[in-house]
Amino acid sequence: MAALPVRQRAILRRLPELEVDQGGIFCYRPRNSPAVPLPAAQTQWNLEHANRWDRLESGYPWAIVLHWYGDNPDARQSVSSYLNGFNGLRQIEDYETRTSAHALVGRAHPAYRSGTISILQTQNPYTDGTPLVASHLGRLDYLSHSQRQQYFVRALYTLNHQESSVHSVLQDWFDGPVIDPNMRSLGIELTGRDLDAPGSYPSDQQVANTVALVAALMRRYQVRGSNLLGHNEIAINKPDPGKKFMALIRCLLGAQALTTNDPVLKDLLFSQYLGEHGDPERAVRSYFQFGRDFLLLTGYPHQVYEWEAQSGYWELADLLPGSNHTLLPPTQIFLQPLPGAQPLEGATFLNPHNHAGVDLYLPANSTTAVTNVQLSAPGQCLYTGPDRYGHPGHQAIFRHRQSDGAEVLSLYGNLNELEALQPGMVYPAGQTVGQLNSGQGKTFLLHFGIAYGATWELDLRKNPYVPLNASVGWISLRFMDPVSFLEAHATS
Repeated sequence: MAALPVRQRAILRRLPELEVDQGGIFCYRPRNSPAVPLPAAQTQWNLEHANRWDRLESGYPWAIVLHWYGDNPDARQSVSSYLNGFNGLRQIEDYETRTSAHALVGRAHPAYRSGTISILQTQNPYTDGTPLVASHLGRLDYLSHSQRQQYFVRALYTLNHQESSVHSVLQDWFDGPVIDPNMRSLGIELTGRDLDAPGSYPSDQQVANTVALVAALMRRYQVRGSNLLGHNEIAINKPDPGKKFMALIRCLLGAQALTTNDPVLKDLLFSQYLGEHGDPERAVRSYFQFGRDFLLLTGYPHQVYEWEAQSGYWELADLLPGSNHTLLPPTQIFLQPLPGAQPLEGATFLNPHNHAGVDLYLPANSTTAVTNVQLSAPGQCLYTGPDRYGHPGHQAIFRHRQSDGAEVLSLYGNLNELEALQPGMVYPAGQTVGQLNSGQGKTFLLHFGIAYGATWELDLRKNPYVPLNASVGWISLRFMDPVSFLEAHATS
């Protein structure tokens, strides 16, 4: 565990030892001690739906679905207040119902005896140990899916085309006969709301509690990792629990399986990706890559960027055996690509509206006809070649790793000449990227941009130019203000 990224290590060290016994009871097992049942508080829904026919449907793979409860961080954290929320009647589409879930996960460690919700079992199972149906999902929107709007399912199609082992019950639910997803899923609510927002991130202990409970349910009911879903991935009009949060939980589950060497959890997470090659190391890499790729296809580049820093993904990916990701030295300092240059008025970020970078200029120097452009930070060359769409000459694109683990791109355009750079190679900060020419009273002019790392995979790899008709919104989701970025990452 010592080799794990700092955030992952901090969370996994907080993992409670949880299990679900044969009777379907959630238990905490203190080290070298007998298992202790976790606190339970039965919802009204569970009391009303405790018949034999209310058991989850057998013969089908089940999913585990994560939700946020929706309470504010300063809400009264008591069992009675949460039960009141579950038990109250509410309107869903054209019917009125109560809600329920199999568990409620809070911030405190299960061993703590305090008034704060830790992990609460909110549904009793049937007498044979089979979970009973919980009312935590609405009807599936088959119409939106038929109109190609269910973009999480479409992302799975894309990833399946790239890696045939990718498959989830989410595809089966939407592509098969009409079903009630509540009959094939276990629901977990987390106290709080807006779990992707910086001001309301769940605590490390609440994340650890969630990972431990998900792993315990997976082991007990043989739920594969690909069948762990967020509410937002099923009902695309719902925001909970968050795209970045789901990617974080998937990453942490994989890290837990590797560091604890849990054979059952490793099988449930990784064996799906063995495929025909049967290479366990490749299967592990495919699992982690799926987590990022799924977020890449269903989120925005800035969300992937934030998640990379939050999760320590790249640091972990580089540790995996057989990783072919080019090792990038992390850096917090980014140099000015054209020392002494100034932004050109009327050619700054989003001014004009489709300008994705800044034009930097140096006054013409009668004694200097050529000036070099330097690489801002250690980086991997991704592209060198012609520039287009209003930026004549040549351009180069590099990938960089920040000290917090997130990746960015730097773009250098308007170059008259390019150095002999090889895509795929890593170059040091200060490496000459190319040259700018000047003469006859003209100025040296460099087009410089900073983009979120995921912008390469989503857009620039297939077309390394910003479209002329790009909107402010399109650019803002993919690029940052390069002047502000350089100021924030300047030499102290």
